[in-house]
Amino acid sequence: MEVNVGVDVGRLKLAFGVSIARAIIDADRKVDYGEFNLFGRIFQRPALRAAGFLDGDDQFNEALAEAWMEACAVLPGALTEDEKLDLIALFYGTSMADDELDDREMSVIREAATLLGVDDETLDRHLETL
Repeated sequence: MEVNVGVDVGRLKLAFGVSIARAIIDADRKVDYGEFNLFGRIFQRPALRAAGFLDGDDQFNEALAEAWMEACAVLPGALTEDEKLDLIALFYGTSMADDELDDREMSVIREAATLLGVDDETLDRHLETL
């Protein structure tokens, strides 16, 4: 698990988390206040600003997209399995904010696990504990 000096893994985790959570919220094509509320509590504006992911109008910017790409390349080798599973638990919680797990939301969670290098068997065992 070797990470280049100067890589801000915390910032990359934030970019990955924001990007996947947004995909989960959009996946079922339903606007749900509970999901937005949870998103705002987890990914607070000051942290997003400090990471450089918001522009002057508090809109997500290109820096988030760039960090997302870097996160996909770096995080699989930079995070422990427990850290990866913690992110998956966060994504599962996001998907359950509206009290139902849509198949499209589950697909996003599975895609996130794959991107992080978590195999299906490990993912399924972990999801059974949530």
